Amino acid sequence: MIKEATHIALKEAKESRAALSKSKPVLVGRIESAPASAYLHNFAACILNRHIDIYDDAVFLLENKRYQAACMVSRSMIETYAFAQHFYGKLRKLLSAESSASIKSDVFDLILKFTNSSKYKVGEQVKLNKGVFSLDDYSFTPQAIERMSMGLSGSEHVMNALRELYNAEKVQLSSVESQIEQTYDVLSEWVHPSQTSLFHHYVEETHEIPTSYGNVNFFDNAIFQCAAAIHFITGAGNHYEWAMELADEMDRRIGDS
Repeated sequence: MIKEATHIALKEAKESRAALSKSKPVLVGRIESAPASAYLHNFAACILNRHIDIYDDAVFLLENKRYQAACMVSRSMIETYAFAQHFYGKLRKLLSAESSASIKSDVFDLILKFTNSSKYKVGEQVKLNKGVFSLDDYSFTPQAIERMSMGLSGSEHVMNALRELYNAEKVQLSSVESQIEQTYDVLSEWVHPSQTSLFHHYVEETHEIPTSYGNVNFFDNAIFQCAAAIHFITGAGNHYEWAMELADEMDRRIGDS
């Protein structure tokens, strides 16, 4: 049963991957009179490319029976999908609102907020403010100095995006539990040092697991969880098309940058 479900998920994911190709992002700031939508095109291209890379790497690891590493990589597919879904939903809501004097800056702020999201840089700002280091200690670009001095770095926590994805699934399926969350949590056990990634992984006597469906092989279950995660590539193309529609709406609503 679990092998059949894995086979179906991997087959559908493979078909979707075959229909995708990477999009090349550019440094928009260096393009004279670039349209506002160019920033969204860039973000969408990066998200699409990440989906493709994660899928390709996860499949490579699965085919070479590197199951622990495959689980680590596969989990990031769910995060990437959720992050994009969360962002595009916010942008759609903003562009659907009534026109206002601030809509142009609001749209830019939102796109840059997600594009430049960095927990690391937020941490560096905190260190700078505490005097752990000064701007003279390292070489920074003028833009980086300005952003750090003004505390402009921000971080969009992926857990907010994941919770939104879990809740949407529960509403859609009228369920009290999210299967996506279950998959993510199981894969997280592989990412962190845990009973799963240490004891169960390396002690062969634990590899046959009794369940209500009968005995399930430990690694068959790991492969199934990976397949469920990388199956999100089936939505990557739709996400990209959604972003292009939003980009067209940006051009219509706010024009050039």
